[in-house]
Amino acid sequence: MIILKMHIMKNLLTCMLVLIALKVASQGNVSTSLGFGLPELLNAGVRYELQPVRFGVSAGTAFSGAYSFTGDFYYHFAGSSNQNELQPWYFRTTISYWQLRQFWFIDLGNVVLLGFRVGRDFSFSEESGISLDGGIVPLSFFSGKKIPFSFIPSFGATLYYRFGSR
Repeated sequence: MIILKMHIMKNLLTCMLVLIALKVASQGNVSTSLGFGLPELLNAGVRYELQPVRFGVSAGTAFSGAYSFTGDFYYHFAGSSNQNELQPWYFRTTISYWQLRQFWFIDLGNVVLLGFRVGRDFSFSEESGISLDGGIVPLSFFSGKKIPFSFIPSFGATLYYRFGSR
């Protein structure tokens, strides 16, 4: 029964992300993404840009019973690009909800992780590109569990496609 509920929630979130992308795609500030990272896992998402910030949501899986739901906040602060107006260098804060049974031999169950990263967008064209970033996820709030480390590395590689033109 619990597995059925998780499957229904995952499908509802996926449908919601697709509907949001279709609803606002004509504005030119919306992009879809497909990527891999920690803590997002293998993920698909939607981003909305308001210069110089960007907001995003994604859903991910590791195909081993692990699922992630992530909200992102980007602040673009430096550099320039010939492909678009958004500065390529950014700070990124993520908040991720994980449903997992085991991570690095530690049973964490369902957890919420807050991550901090620095990254850069590499544009292929005005509409598409790749984002690469890295940082840390502090684990200090797991005071009730025996954790042998205080943080884990956080990284991501994401392909994106921006709808419409600027």
